Amino acid sequence: MNGNVKILKPKYFFYTLLFLIIFLPTILYSVGYRFGNGFRIGKLGYLALTVPLPETTIYIDESKKIVTTKENEKIKISLSPKEHSVIISRQSYYPWKKDIEIPSQKTVEISPMLISQNPSGSIITKYDPEYLKIINSIKQNSLPKKSEVKKSLDGSVEVWVENNTIMSQKNNIIFEVIKPEEVISNIEFYKNDNNAIVFSAGKGVYAVEIDKTGTQNFMPIYVGEKPLFIKADSASIYIQDVGTLMQVII
Repeated sequence: MNGNVKILKPKYFFYTLLFLIIFLPTILYSVGYRFGNGFRIGKLGYLALTVPLPETTIYIDESKKIVTTKENEKIKISLSPKEHSVIISRQSYYPWKKDIEIPSQKTVEISPMLISQNPSGSIITKYDPEYLKIINSIKQNSLPKKSEVKKSLDGSVEVWVENNTIMSQKNNIIFEVIKPEEVISNIEFYKNDNNAIVFSAGKGVYAVEIDKTGTQNFMPIYVGEKPLFIKADSASIYIQDVGTLMQVII
């Protein structure tokens, strides 16, 4: 009896080991486990984003591709728990890129900017009843200081200018956003977002992300002579440049 046990034990061990090698990875994969950074194993996480425009392509790690079909489409993608590269691309728009760490069983939300390479807008003439009001508002628009910060719509982020540097505070942490070579003239939050700002400096008006983590996207909106601007609404700004007043879509 004892002899039989000794003969069967190695055989059972071999079959068990074979089962683990062949079937265990499949079972773990089917319930959502994936390899992360450094060969660590964790469960799938998710990337959630809202894409403003249809016919926008989303690349994950330069291969996985999703094309949106409607405005402000909400996308949720399951990804392995590690760092991924995300590229948002649309014809005639600047590409947006971000390297994002996806934690196990958690969702990371991002808000990509889509800035047109050929922004559309309209000229506002002196005969427009709002012309003088807009011009005066632009003249009176001053840079926010630390003592009188500009707050995002939800109040979670503050920005101001200090020594020609755009500063920000979020979750009681103060950090530098950007320090351009040209003198900053105006700053506003991008649309109703708390993740990016619009600023004018030198000959241009630009959009820049507040958070530098995983690539800080920076895109030109308008280039002229010496533009000044104010926010018109959640999707556009008024720009005054060399006697011309215009409303530009952002």
